[in-house]
Amino acid sequence: MFALPSFLLVLAFVGLHFFGDFVPDQFSGSAVLKGLADGSRAAAPWVGAALLLASVVLFIVSFYRLWRWSQGNSDCCFTCGGIVDQKHGRYGPYKHCLACEKNEKI
Repeated sequence: MFALPSFLLVLAFVGLHFFGDFVPDQFSGSAVLKGLADGSRAAAPWVGAALLLASVVLFIVSFYRLWRWSQGNSDCCFTCGGIVDQKHGRYGPYKHCLACEKNEKI
């Protein structure tokens, strides 16, 4: 559940370094690509902030889902009692357990 928010958090710092330092250093030597280097340096804080914001929002959503499940206010798996995702597949909607990977038709 927290893999995507963690990945986006790491990507925010990597993106900030990549667009803020690496790309301008590589392109600053060329007069033709100087504008790209300046644009990359100007966009780096916005890219980092957007990825950080997405990470925080997804973390809050995942934490809220986990909290609702622990309180008994959301659906749980019919086999192990784990938290479930509701998905729509080829044969219609179903619940997919995140703990034991079993599926249940809705």
